Amino acid sequence: MVDRVELWFLADNRVAVPGTISTWGLSILVNAYGKYILFDTDSRWDIIEYNARVINAPIDRVEYIVISHLHGDHAGGLRRAIKYYRGLGRITHIILPEKTRVPHGTLYTVGENPVFIKDNVLTTGVLGHGIREQALIVDIRGKGPLVLVGCSHPGIENILKRTTMLLGTNSVYGLIGGYHISGHEAYNVLYVLEKYNVELIGPAHCTGDDAIDIFRQEFKGRFIAAGTGLHAVID
Repeated sequence: MVDRVELWFLADNRVAVPGTISTWGLSILVNAYGKYILFDTDSRWDIIEYNARVINAPIDRVEYIVISHLHGDHAGGLRRAIKYYRGLGRITHIILPEKTRVPHGTLYTVGENPVFIKDNVLTTGVLGHGIREQALIVDIRGKGPLVLVGCSHPGIENILKRTTMLLGTNSVYGLIGGYHISGHEAYNVLYVLEKYNVELIGPAHCTGDDAIDIFRQEFKGRFIAAGTGLHAVID
């Protein structure tokens, strides 16, 4: 089991730490018990590099890059990321939701089915039909699965259902990332979160401001105010 998870928001639509640069996109660095995973690469790698320097996020330790889906605001920085890690002499394993062009010699897996990065750290496998998307799961000891989502195009309920099926549970501890909804859809999502006993949320990126306001009120004390530069520890 993973006892502790650290998250650094390297790119998001909103700013949490002054001096960082916001952008319409998403990139989150994850430390899951010593395994460093970059979840999405925003649209521009130079912004990720800059923000990482500002907040001292250890991006040089990344071993895996998980791309939620191939839209430019989530995968646009990928080729530059691959070049960056090659320059460091690191072998970085890319987990893609579907095949795309990557530089020759890149180590990658198309995660049609769940990909196990280490015990209790895995992808959901690809969900959806029009937009093919995967999420990242970290199962935390004593709490349950924390799920990172890019834009939730397949639907939050489908993502949480897949998570519980994979882990043999009926609860999801947390949901962080892009929900891709506005305020009038937030109440339907609240029903889904309650159905899966979700305790902690961190709506980001494509989640509308009005929806975020509703979630902040409903999840008082259990709400992560996501934004570029935020460093969150979950244990």
